[in-house]
Amino acid sequence: MDEVDALPLSLQGKLLKAIEEKRVRRLGAVVDQSIDLKLTAATQAELSARVAEGRFRADLYYRLAVILLELPSLRERGTDVLDLARQFFRQYAEGHRLPPQKAQ
Repeated sequence: MDEVDALPLSLQGKLLKAIEEKRVRRLGAVVDQSIDLKLTAATQAELSARVAEGRFRADLYYRLAVILLELPSLRERGTDVLDLARQFFRQYAEGHRLPPQKAQ
């Protein structure tokens, strides 16, 4: 789920309920369905700050914050960007059976 911080508070409650109860009801249905749910959520926002501001539910935050991975932006990665670009070019060339190009 991308940009989970953009969910309105009303939908955050519904998402939390689905996570906790492992049940959902489809739109127009009269019976709940069991679900096996594994959720990965991403955001650029600092969710703990949004919780402090009252813009994100604390109980949902603690359900989602089981494992936190913080990835620096590309501008913060320095020379890693060039290494990443070279790797992507190599993969693209191999995937399309093109001869490898040398950097100029």
